[in-house]
Amino acid sequence: MSRWARARTGARGFTLVEMMVVLTILGLLATAVSVYMRPQRSVMDCANVVANLVREGARRAFAKGPVRSDVAATGIRQRTRVTIAGDVITLEELVERVALGLADWVPIKSVRVVTADQQATLAGWKPVAQVDDGTSGNAPAIDADFTGFQIDCWPDGRCDAGTVYFTGPNGTSARTIILPLGGAVMARRGF
Repeated sequence: MSRWARARTGARGFTLVEMMVVLTILGLLATAVSVYMRPQRSVMDCANVVANLVREGARRAFAKGPVRSDVAATGIRQRTRVTIAGDVITLEELVERVALGLADWVPIKSVRVVTADQQATLAGWKPVAQVDDGTSGNAPAIDADFTGFQIDCWPDGRCDAGTVYFTGPNGTSARTIILPLGGAVMARRGF
């Protein structure tokens, strides 16, 4: 027996089970690190998400142009809409069918603004654009009922006015302000 063969018979490698256990442990550690190292969503991030969805809705409404007259006769004249239901915000677009007077709302994008880390909470909304910071005596009368909150965007690129409020830990707050001026939208800190 050669010296190489004798050394080889005494050597022992890792078994498949041992390798799988080590890889599983490394995978769990990598997952834990990625969860704890990711940035937390702030109230300002949530306000920016809503603002971006409304801007996209205004852009799509303008690009699609006027609603067909037979569909408009049914009372639908808006081209896109942003709806808020709980902490989910959805951008929908009106898709007209070939048949006369028929159209469907098709979801384009849906975003959950309040994540599991609870760094931000959807505090409420109101159907007017609150640009001032509340020092003018126009205190934010926030409506916390999200069942019917909808922002319509029209073919000329403007959207319905509104303000969406977010609160976070340690008294932080932010809002998305939708101005009825050609789809102008902004996100600001504070109420």
